[in-house]
Amino acid sequence: MPPRERSRAWLWVARYLEIFRVYTTYIETDAKWVTPALRFGLARGPIKVEDIR
Repeated sequence: MPPRERSRAWLWVARYLEIFRVYTTYIETDAKWVTPALRFGLARGPIKVEDIR
């Protein structure tokens, strides 16, 4: 794989990891409807997927 294609592939990996990080930190809740962001005081409540732009 040429270097340019490799760097493009890593850009996509970074994008997917960022989406996964936001989802697991702000959207995904546990049994008590608490997200990790709520536990650390970074958010006031769970965020809906539709609210992210």
